Amino acid sequence: MPDDKTTPLRNLLLIAPLLVALWGCNRPPALDATLSTANREAAYPDLVPGSRITSRTQDQARLDTADDDALAARAADLRRRADDLRTAEIGL
Repeated sequence: MPDDKTTPLRNLLLIAPLLVALWGCNRPPALDATLSTANREAAYPDLVPGSRITSRTQDQARLDTADDDALAARAADLRRRADDLRTAEIGL
């Protein structure tokens, strides 16, 4: 004889796959209606091989020395401002 405590769980386990299957049969949203005419008629972009994308970034330096110096100066300024905020008294 089944236990009364396990019957609701068993029923849920039997009904859940049916509900998931019915949910999958639902009509997808009308995403085409959200596109403008210009976007709908636009050409597809050219596909670029992944090797070409990664080779371009490996050859180029991400930062040059001027960028590095500017970044270090900005970091020092932000640290100084953070120290000022830590020592500031806030009167409430």
